[in-house]
Amino acid sequence: MSNQVRVAGSNTVLGNPVDVAYDGDTETVFIAEAANGRILAFNNIGTGVDLTPAVNNPLASASAVHLSKD
Repeated sequence: MSNQVRVAGSNTVLGNPVDVAYDGDTETVFIAEAANGRILAFNNIGTGVDLTPAVNNPLASASAVHLSKD
């Protein structure tokens, strides 16, 4: 339990997160958010609580996120 971080609150824009991808190089968490139709990214996830996403891109019917680094 001590390795978990809770992110919640109105600033997060989270309503129904349906998929997550993690970039270990940049320590960024990408989230497909279905309720609000968005792809969100948080690069300061370790601080937890009511975070504002670093990336907040609209994507209607977002249902998955995949990280590909070429």
